[in-house]
Amino acid sequence: MEKTAIKNIIKSFLESKLFIAVIGLLTVISWQSGVMYLSYILFTALLGLVYAFKANGVSFISLYILLIGGSSVQSYDVKGTTHITQIVLIIVAVIPSTFFVAKDLITNRKEYFCKLKNDGIIRCMLLLTAAMLLTFITTEHYGSTAVYILKYSLNIWFALMVITKVDISDRAQIDNIMFSVGIMVLTIGVEAGLRLIYMKNHLDSMRNANMGGYKIVSYPSLWKALKSKQLGLYWAVSNHWIMITNVGLIMMIYYMVSTKKIWLKVFAGCTIAIAIILAILTRCRGGLFGLAISMVILGYVVICRLNPSKARMFIKLIYVGSAVAFVAIFAHKIGDKAFEEEIFDGILDPNGRNIIYAGGIKVFSDNWLLGTGAGTSKYSIMEILGKNKIMLINYHNCFIQIAATCGIIGIVSFLVYILGCLLRVYKRNMLLASFVGITFVCSFVHGQFDTFFPSSESMVVLTILLCLIPRRQLIKIVKNEEL
Repeated sequence: MEKTAIKNIIKSFLESKLFIAVIGLLTVISWQSGVMYLSYILFTALLGLVYAFKANGVSFISLYILLIGGSSVQSYDVKGTTHITQIVLIIVAVIPSTFFVAKDLITNRKEYFCKLKNDGIIRCMLLLTAAMLLTFITTEHYGSTAVYILKYSLNIWFALMVITKVDISDRAQIDNIMFSVGIMVLTIGVEAGLRLIYMKNHLDSMRNANMGGYKIVSYPSLWKALKSKQLGLYWAVSNHWIMITNVGLIMMIYYMVSTKKIWLKVFAGCTIAIAIILAILTRCRGGLFGLAISMVILGYVVICRLNPSKARMFIKLIYVGSAVAFVAIFAHKIGDKAFEEEIFDGILDPNGRNIIYAGGIKVFSDNWLLGTGAGTSKYSIMEILGKNKIMLINYHNCFIQIAATCGIIGIVSFLVYILGCLLRVYKRNMLLASFVGITFVCSFVHGQFDTFFPSSESMVVLTILLCLIPRRQLIKIVKNEEL
């Protein structure tokens, strides 16, 4: 077989659903292995292969989940030959991968520049990054600020890769990316299932366990452990990774509608069921609230497409239903206290959010221009809650988080970022754009109770999906417009 033919076979594999499924399997294996750097080694090597054989970027979501969710190691042993061997393997994987990525960027620089030029999403993220960089002036924790900015830069990195390596006018590529979203949900579902089995078999050892210097409360049952948000996957607690599965759930509804193949419809339906089960198991109220809001918007989109004349009636029903639900939830709580006190003390107090919200606002008022420094919220929260309390690393509200850590400049940059994301999907005659917009709303609502914006593991998935929507200047030449 000729060398060119072999290359084409490998390239075809790297652009296939089979490769995406293999990455999902490798993620689970890596998660179970307990090998400290296995996920990083696999990610770097596979990304290098994609660039070496000039494959498209349909596997980027799966590769990202491999990167962040691979290893179950909680304690890092920095001694011994095993550690040294893994470091060497990372270097061995990084050197050729870097070469092929650099070669691709240099060879296609003109094409990539045209794609990236004037891209609103990239500009908004760079502006937010600049606001974070300014906080080096005020931060007292330079390492934490640098790590936070590097973590956020993953959004920019993957956005650049998707924009340059994915042809959004190719319907087959979009189809494969949607398949990778389903594999993402399935992978997390398998990992969560294995974690549940571990919890069931080791619940006694988990009771009063010492994690990070803080004792976990006693769990009389597995269900009590789940209620205490202990279904973490090591790389993120349930409140964070459930945002990813909620995004996957919404996009799988789109996939079920858009794909014509029966087996893919069945696949999408199964992943939707898994995502719903995970949402219920985690009992993440912010996630469930965000999902509920997104389903209402989805209903509106469906009605507008099927019967536009009924859209106004739907909106009126939503107003009435929301009012009734609001009264029903809080009516029985209204007593001697003021209504706003009932809201903050009755709902936020069990999670300590009323305290950290008020504390975050106070921190902002004392550091209103540049904040305390990106990634420094954990230090302020320790002072707010007291060092004997359980450690929290963010303010559990995206606006308070940005305000307290990046000041008024960060808030303005953040608002520009939100506006840029909404404009990307606003009034597009594309079903894909509607669903990506709904995932943004779902994540944004959730972000009012658990800090996802701008930096968390889950944000990159949303960024990748936003980059699948063409800029308005390119809208006329996109072949896969859904009218």
